[in-house]
Amino acid sequence: MAISSSSALIEAYLTHLTVERRLASNSVESYARDLGLLAAFAAGQGRPVEGLGRPELEGLVRNLMSEGRAPRSVARAVACVRGFYRFLVVDGRLQASPADDLHPPRAWKVLPRYLSVEDVDRLISQPDISTPRGLRDRALIELLYATGMRVSELLTLRPANVNVGASYLTCTGKGDKERIVPFGDEAGSWVSRYLREARPVLLGRRNSPRLFVNARGGGFGLTRIGFWKILKTYARQAARYQHPAPPPPSPASPAALVRDAPARGWRRSAHDPGAAGALVALDHPGLQPCRRAPSTQGLRLLPPPLIEGERGVRAAAGNRERP
Repeated sequence: MAISSSSALIEAYLTHLTVERRLASNSVESYARDLGLLAAFAAGQGRPVEGLGRPELEGLVRNLMSEGRAPRSVARAVACVRGFYRFLVVDGRLQASPADDLHPPRAWKVLPRYLSVEDVDRLISQPDISTPRGLRDRALIELLYATGMRVSELLTLRPANVNVGASYLTCTGKGDKERIVPFGDEAGSWVSRYLREARPVLLGRRNSPRLFVNARGGGFGLTRIGFWKILKTYARQAARYQHPAPPPPSPASPAALVRDAPARGWRRSAHDPGAAGALVALDHPGLQPCRRAPSTQGLRLLPPPLIEGERGVRAAAGNRERP
């Protein structure tokens, strides 16, 4: 009975997140995983989730830490639990939330990881552009690097979403919010070549609404896991051409490292009429903090100068939210 009651409440909360708050499916899946940990812990205590008190929830946090989970993962789970119990109170299922002042352990502050321009150039040059698959991968990585989009946004693009001639694309992000993202001529030229030479070959007789299609004929297009494997393979190939580096302080996905790298696209944009025209037409409010470039007569185009060792400069400053 306790398990079925817990499952019903969790399903109600996930429905609330999907329908009323309109969270992205990936976000709802993350909530579902964290609430699954809560339900398993409650079952181990022999109670439904609505019967847990503050001491039990503190025990849940200790259990998560003892399992070796990263502090940020525990913090995300705690935030999810707080939101879940807040929903139960608003919905009239509980009188007070036992998780109101539940806090995660303090996470260590670390410097952001990034790739240098040389590292990204080496990575981008890995795909074999003489093959349709390699041409697709080159266009994928170029567009990811030029725009700073989330991988899920990149992989769900449709051909109609990309205006190569005007150097911008439209994508749908969290909360089903659509936005316009400019890109430079370099990324645009690779996307054009992919559309012209590789996509028809990869599709064959199939049809797909996605811009970037699967090379093996499965599904509508690439998945996040599939793209992660592709990028990881190229990262390993690129690592063979440089001296071994010390291990990183914390794990990060290859896609995140490319997305957060100092953007070659910004350096190109100073002399890229395609990107400049797109930014002038868009007058994107997210670019307000960027420095005005004297050479473009007030065009909000260039971020502060890149200096040696500068970290975390984004490929599309102001055009994407933090994940």
